Amino acid sequence: MKIDADERRPGVVNITVTNINQPLVNVWTEGEGLDYKIKLTTVDGRDVKRTEYGMIWLKLDIHGGSRFSHRIKAGESRSEDLDLGKFFELKPGKHTVAISRWVGLAGSATELHASASFTIS
Repeated sequence: MKIDADERRPGVVNITVTNINQPLVNVWTEGEGLDYKIKLTTVDGRDVKRTEYGMIWLKLDIHGGSRFSHRIKAGESRSEDLDLGKFFELKPGKHTVAISRWVGLAGSATELHASASFTIS
């Protein structure tokens, strides 16, 4: 899994899952942000305060309802944009985001992790 900051849209990150060499990777989606665990910190390691929506989202533990499975074949990728400003009170400065998500790999669930840094002007 890879995270890239969108330079044109501050606070938006692009998350890409690439199947490098497995027969098939299943990526499940449940809804905006619900597929991820997200930790956002400032350059000095302090947690960034969540928005009201971010606090509600943090408490949600929805697994199993309406889900869609995206099957990624070997050599293919699936990307998604995530607006961190919906979940966190973004202020100017350098930030680090760490994101994890579960995927299906060889008949079992595997957790993927990635992190990236970006600056809000």
